Amino acid sequence: MLKIGDLAWDRDIGKSNNRQRFVWTPCNVCGKCRWVLLRYGKPLSERCNSCSAKARPKRFGNKSPNWKGGRYKEPQGYIRVLLPQGDPFVVMGDKMNYVKEHRLVMAKNINRCLHPWEHVHHKNGIKDDNRIENLKLTSASLHITEHNKGYIDGFAKGYMDGVNSTIQEVLKEVRLLRFQNTEMRKQIEDYCKK
Repeated sequence: MLKIGDLAWDRDIGKSNNRQRFVWTPCNVCGKCRWVLLRYGKPLSERCNSCSAKARPKRFGNKSPNWKGGRYKEPQGYIRVLLPQGDPFVVMGDKMNYVKEHRLVMAKNINRCLHPWEHVHHKNGIKDDNRIENLKLTSASLHITEHNKGYIDGFAKGYMDGVNSTIQEVLKEVRLLRFQNTEMRKQIEDYCKK
């Protein structure tokens, strides 16, 4: 049974093996005992993790040190914007009141909230270019068709470019082989004349 003030090495209590000393000590707030790292012969912290978290001020929104103005870029490339609580478009947002900026721009332009089945298409394909002239309101099926059309057109162009470049390479090779063939004939004729 452990007693308050017992000392132990990190490897003896299942911590990393960095040759550090720990002391069994109670939390000053709740009294729960736990292992605490020793620094200069004193416990590093007086409170347990849960009591420390409760004592820290809650900093949400613009009080947070990580606040970026209520706007951030998703990993998929879309911009999300925080809407204030009284905003009429807040119903389009997620549970934290963030909404994709391109949907918000389109909703403000047509002066109504968008339905979940309505999609906003970026005409130039750049997901963070949310100018109204670059956005188009569409349905899911038309949105897929628009994207596929771009891929099909791009594939056809790329395929034809590839075919044309292959034909050009083959023609160059044929010219080179013809030239080498005439040169070899000349050498053979010169050799036979001797």
